[in-house]
Amino acid sequence: MAVGTLGAPLAFQASAALPGAATRAEGSQGAKSTKAVKQPGTPFACNGQILESVSQGGKTQLHLGTAGAGTITFAPVGVPQPEYNAIAVNQADRLIYGMDSADDSLVTVDATGALTDLGAVTGLPASTTGFYQVGGSGPDGDLYVMAGGTDQNTLYRIDLGTRSATALPLSAPSDASDLTLSGGYFWGAGLSGTQGRIVRIDPQTGTVAYFPFPSPGFDGSGAAFTYGNGDLGFIENSTGTLYRVAVTNPGSADPTLKVVSTQTSPTSGRIDATSCFLTPADLAITKSSSPASYVPGQQITYTLRVTNNGPNASSGYTVTDEFPAGLTNVATSTPGCTVTGRNLSCTAGALPVGQSRDITATATVGPDATGTISNAATVRGNDPDPDTSNNTDRSSLAPSCGCSHNDCGCGHNDCGCEHKDCGCGHKDTTCEDKDHGDVNVGLIL
Repeated sequence: MAVGTLGAPLAFQASAALPGAATRAEGSQGAKSTKAVKQPGTPFACNGQILESVSQGGKTQLHLGTAGAGTITFAPVGVPQPEYNAIAVNQADRLIYGMDSADDSLVTVDATGALTDLGAVTGLPASTTGFYQVGGSGPDGDLYVMAGGTDQNTLYRIDLGTRSATALPLSAPSDASDLTLSGGYFWGAGLSGTQGRIVRIDPQTGTVAYFPFPSPGFDGSGAAFTYGNGDLGFIENSTGTLYRVAVTNPGSADPTLKVVSTQTSPTSGRIDATSCFLTPADLAITKSSSPASYVPGQQITYTLRVTNNGPNASSGYTVTDEFPAGLTNVATSTPGCTVTGRNLSCTAGALPVGQSRDITATATVGPDATGTISNAATVRGNDPDPDTSNNTDRSSLAPSCGCSHNDCGCGHNDCGCEHKDCGCGHKDTTCEDKDHGDVNVGLIL
């Protein structure tokens, strides 16, 4: 088990870069590999594919994930193959690379689920824990693997062209059970005692850092992958919950890690995952409210509309909206959406080019609300998005400022109007709006 506490991020500095390592790629997924080695097999379409392998009884079955409203389902691809692990898609030839669990040889798995054994890897020592179970595609397109278990101190880079391995000593043990690349770094999830944490590894230097997992109760993930926009996906073994984690400032000493959505999936004990998102889809969101102005205590209905502007179909997306303190009782009946406090999170599946899908939510204006109430909704596509300028839209509610009072208007409280002399027998009843400047609106009886 890796050392350290969860109270603050810990970084351990390694001494030198891995010989021959590529310069860190800072793109969304981080591994736009150019290393196509022309192995046999049918390539994956890479149009938003999340792939999960499940191993049991000496066999491994590949599954293809389909995102939906609040769920992700997995269907088998082909038939079970001899057991393999430490999988990652090479984006250049669009094949899965991994390790044979029986003899540590390098294998590929194609879009039909068929396995090809490429043979032994020169310079790769036999695993002390039985097999290599941790793997990810690096910024150079090579496969990086680790045995895991008690052998957590060395990551091996396997050159896919020469099938030779180079050791990358780690500055501290990594307890991640899978690795995925984003922002030029490997990310994984593990446990420190009973507390979940995220592990970051610099593939150039081997520097390891730990950060608290941004959701309570997380108990470890055997599967990790990267979305097309660079978000991280972790599948929790015990519950099957898929956590989508957004990363801001990935290379900083204290990156911001935030769970933006969860989806349910089947549970399984021995899983691994990878993904391939190469077809861009421009998702845009608009947000509107009804009515367009408010009085305290009023219910507001919000409509969030997601539109796919192309050029390709979207494989799915997440929408988030953090409602401000002036609103209470946030609720929605839209499938795939959940509300925690005032935070709305929605997931959805495929959206064809040119089509739109709506989310409806309601909220009640608090009794003490004043001024403009404004908040923004954001859509995060599963696929690369060529135009992020339309991923967020804001709705602003102004108070209703009608300070004309019929029948003397006793108790009327439009936009915080205070009635100085609100007795119906008074000949000069004035309403002063402290917030909006509506003064001296008099009623003469």
